[in-house]
Amino acid sequence: MKRDERKIRIVLVDNDPRAGDRVRAILGQMQDVQLVSQCAGAADAVRTIQAFRPEIAIIPLRMSDGTALDVIEQVSPDRMPSPIFTSPPDARAEQVLADCELPCIAESLESEPLTSVIETIRAFRGQPGAHAEHSKRLWKLLAHGGSNAGERNADNTLARFVVRERNRVHTIAAEEVDWIEGARNYVRLHVGDRTHLLRGPLTAIHAQLDPRLFARIHRSIIVNVDRVGEVQPWVGGDYVAVLTSGKKLRVSRNFRETILRLAS
Repeated sequence: MKRDERKIRIVLVDNDPRAGDRVRAILGQMQDVQLVSQCAGAADAVRTIQAFRPEIAIIPLRMSDGTALDVIEQVSPDRMPSPIFTSPPDARAEQVLADCELPCIAESLESEPLTSVIETIRAFRGQPGAHAEHSKRLWKLLAHGGSNAGERNADNTLARFVVRERNRVHTIAAEEVDWIEGARNYVRLHVGDRTHLLRGPLTAIHAQLDPRLFARIHRSIIVNVDRVGEVQPWVGGDYVAVLTSGKKLRVSRNFRETILRLAS
């Protein structure tokens, strides 16, 4: 599609072709906006945004292959267009997004909510770098608001970790993690024979985990209880947790009652 510098370029992330038709009909009533591309999924969104450099991206908070947070990270907050989220946020995200200076949620592709958000964002167009500043603020709120490390369950416990490695962002289901090791202001997620580094103190991560699945067994170790094969006595009143993989982890006496109860 030929680029018109006078119009606000918009990218739609939705795998339903009919969604594109609806958005084009809505935008057709607005003289200075243009839908330049429609794509599906987080990976496709990253490629499309990098190619078209739109001012606005209409995007779900969650997609089959990632989240809007993943897209912002991979595009980079400096280059990400102002997002309009088309899926309802969870309770934490809704509170976080309410602190944003601009509206960024249009839960449906209906004319009134979508038009209202676009018109508000459009007011920023005359301010150099305004869209990038909007996205950077959203990124900081979503990535760091409430000490968030990833996606949440209905009970607000951590369901998935968001891991950033080099230029790649991916998620790891909490239940897939065998054990977690504290390393100053970072933690190492041990998943099978692989490890992943995640920023944040162990205490903060522990507070977000499901207590029925994870137990702290040492000041620097959290273990997935389902991975514990047995608990053996050790010297000085301590214990050793033997994982199903054969890995042995020290259980300090301050935490032994918890692991003995959960592993029984």
